[in-house]
Amino acid sequence: MSFLLDVWEYILVFLLAAVPWIEIGVIIPLSILNGLNPLLVGLVAFFGNLTTVYLLIIFIEKYQQWHSSRKKKDEKNLQRDKNELQKCGTNMDCQVFHC
Repeated sequence: MSFLLDVWEYILVFLLAAVPWIEIGVIIPLSILNGLNPLLVGLVAFFGNLTTVYLLIIFIEKYQQWHSSRKKKDEKNLQRDKNELQKCGTNMDCQVFHC
């Protein structure tokens, strides 16, 4: 049972170390003060933080593709709206009310 508790504490260090700056300022000192092995805490925190970096590297390309496709779609919709407004201004089918 004690072994599982120790493993659980290191798993928490790993997961919480994925949050930048919290790792070095909060997680590592609290873990060491809690009596965990400082070297093991440092290694586990390092790999937890490294996991976040790798995930960012993997998903940044997908985000950039999504963002550029969304931007193109927004530009296309804006151009369509401009065309409709110009057509509406020259066409008597559209009524514009001014206060």
